[in-house]
Amino acid sequence: MNFKRLYLSIIELADRLGSLLFASCCLVTSYGHSALCALSAYCVPLTLVRTRRAMCLTAYCLLLATYCVQSSSGVLAQEPFQAPALVWKVKLKGPILSPPAVHEGMLYIPMSNQKLYRMDVRNGRYEDISKVNGVASLTPQVYAGRMFFMLDGQPNKDRRMLAAFDLKKKKTLWQKPLLNTWSTPLLHETTLYTGAEDGYVYAIDIETGDTRWRFQTKRRIRSSPVISDSLLFIGSDDNHLYALHVETGRLVWSFETGGSILAAPAVADDAVYTVSFDQNLYCLDQHTGKLRWTFKANGSLYAAPVVSSYRIFLGSNDRNLYCLDARTGRLFWRYETGGIIRATPVLHEDVVYMVSSDRHVYAADIVTGRVLWQYETEGSITVSPVIVDHTLLVGSEDRHIYAFRKSGM
Repeated sequence: MNFKRLYLSIIELADRLGSLLFASCCLVTSYGHSALCALSAYCVPLTLVRTRRAMCLTAYCLLLATYCVQSSSGVLAQEPFQAPALVWKVKLKGPILSPPAVHEGMLYIPMSNQKLYRMDVRNGRYEDISKVNGVASLTPQVYAGRMFFMLDGQPNKDRRMLAAFDLKKKKTLWQKPLLNTWSTPLLHETTLYTGAEDGYVYAIDIETGDTRWRFQTKRRIRSSPVISDSLLFIGSDDNHLYALHVETGRLVWSFETGGSILAAPAVADDAVYTVSFDQNLYCLDQHTGKLRWTFKANGSLYAAPVVSSYRIFLGSNDRNLYCLDARTGRLFWRYETGGIIRATPVLHEDVVYMVSSDRHVYAADIVTGRVLWQYETEGSITVSPVIVDHTLLVGSEDRHIYAFRKSGM
């Protein structure tokens, strides 16, 4: 049994059951001493303390021991980490500008040479979809045989385009002038949502390219949107995070930070997390925008955070990957790489995978932060990795895409 994954599940179970019922489930066991030793060995912190749901530490230890300690030997049963193996790498004809889109086991990769590539995750074989009139520098969106992407770098740079492309017929369906080089469009149902350098948030019909609604902020938008329930969250260079009604664009609330917001926020449970150029991570109530807590890094924050199992992970220009308690902002651990971290990490089971400008991709234990594996490429890595069909894919500035795979991944 996987100890760390079970630990995170127990934390959530304890929160939901409450102390009395939780304790009643535990009193029948008798492994308290072994469990305490296990907790000490792994230095596992309790991630939740609430006065109205005070959790009995003894009961917690007993239940943990019931599952983690082998009855025959009293030794913790752990699954050893299996290092991913390089299964293929492919050199492309230019640097990779943004994370690829993923659709039905295929990667759709925007390139700097004015081409779009479609790549098979299984073997790295790829084809040119089409030459486009400009550079597709942002992650495209793929839906129902169509791809939606931004084009810039055209002869008239002030007339950048949002385009819809038919993948089967390999032809452009429509183009819409849109001044946007930074904000990755988000597809939700039949609408594309994106920010633009004119300071507007746009909702665009995917069938026609017509604007359904728009909302104006005070400065350009470089953040990408995210949607949770009926709310769209997006940041602006005017230092604000905005919550808009997804159907109408009506402002629900806004929150002012101390700097520009460049990255997409993250949403988990009833909270929204956003990073700011003021070096802070902010945790806000999703429905009211009320501040819950802040965490200050030692460098600028460009990458979107990621949340899982009450833990939040974020990279910084101070070279560190931070792991925090998503409920309180308390630091669990940090790991310093040899370069800045501008890419969002990805999680798989109890491992966080991160990349750095020091050319490395790392795998770290999500509970302890201990690095379990690393691999050095031949170029800086600033584009977020992705996991598709049990394959970890990493794009490097050495113009290669690396594919790693392990059993169980």
